[in-house]
Amino acid sequence: MKQLRALDPAIGDIPQLEVIQTQIKDRMARFVGLSADKDATGFYASDLTRENLREVVQLFLKSQGSNHAVPFNRLGTGAVNALVFALLTHIADLRGNRTIIFAMEEPEIALPPHAQRRIAKYLLKNMGQAIITSHSPYVIEEFDLNGVKAVSRTAGALSSDGIPAGVVKHSALRSNRKQLAEAVLARGLERVAPDQIQDSHDACLVIPCF
Repeated sequence: MKQLRALDPAIGDIPQLEVIQTQIKDRMARFVGLSADKDATGFYASDLTRENLREVVQLFLKSQGSNHAVPFNRLGTGAVNALVFALLTHIADLRGNRTIIFAMEEPEIALPPHAQRRIAKYLLKNMGQAIITSHSPYVIEEFDLNGVKAVSRTAGALSSDGIPAGVVKHSALRSNRKQLAEAVLARGLERVAPDQIQDSHDACLVIPCF
């Protein structure tokens, strides 16, 4: 430990690792709140044993409002998920993100609504194609309803239904996106054929059947 502390430069100040810290901080800040302090990210020797004393270097992060940096794997589930997502988007950037098909399962897990929206908006703006499964209206409402499919399973077989966006007035879509997204997730309502829909108000009521 004395030898590690005496390293010049210190582990966290090694230029290559400092670049990685900056990239991680900038990328994560797009989706979750990190401390504005310079030491919001840091590499330190940690989890040391006799066998790995010279090998183990761990990423530490300090969240917004916190006084202490902690190992990334000790952060909350949402922060860890956001870190993984941030790193994947960085890899996509390096490979040319407009050529990437980004598939993601339930990005909303352990994240607040504003972070869910940021992730969905980022994928739609930057990726060549985004395929997402979700149970969150905050994620679904960011997508064009023409691109939303409600998936169901009957007798072991998967099927999907589109949303009859063509029979809903554009004004209704703009003002009721979240309600429509929540309706997509609803269960137990009876299916009504699109030709039976009289106006946009009726449409809002029947969309849950899909």
